[in-house]
Amino acid sequence: MPLRRTMSWRRTSIARREVVGIEDEEEPQNILTCRQALTWFVRGHWAGVKVLNVRWVGVATQNYQAMFEFLHGVLGLDLVFAEGTTAEFSTAEGDTIQIMASGDRFFGLFSEYAGGPVPLFEVDDVHAATEELRRAGVELVGPPGEDENWQWINLRAPDGNLYELASRR
Repeated sequence: MPLRRTMSWRRTSIARREVVGIEDEEEPQNILTCRQALTWFVRGHWAGVKVLNVRWVGVATQNYQAMFEFLHGVLGLDLVFAEGTTAEFSTAEGDTIQIMASGDRFFGLFSEYAGGPVPLFEVDDVHAATEELRRAGVELVGPPGEDENWQWINLRAPDGNLYELASRR
């Protein structure tokens, strides 16, 4: 039997108003935008661009060595690489988590703009995704990036957090 939604958008919106302190009866425009964004992510699409999966999570940390030991020693993630101020680990299914210490080239960006870990959504075409996000008025943060395998962009989602969209080269 398929799962059914047990709570209407209107009731959850009312509950959000009570928590956030919104007083008027109309749903504010930014909540509708958040709802649209959530719907696009849940369906696997962002404004017509295919989201394939959550492929990577980046974490800027002041406790680099402790995080290294936790991810590798406690959780048993496989070490993909370690280079001075950064290390990347892999799950059994190939998803990765990368930790960055002070001095890493991405540490400042993540520390300044992210409130915690930064998930990367793999998309079919990051260039098309960039144009769709611009048309939707989404805030892009910093310049696009690339390495030998990926091209990516950073964006601020309606929840205020930093996310990345990337496609393989």
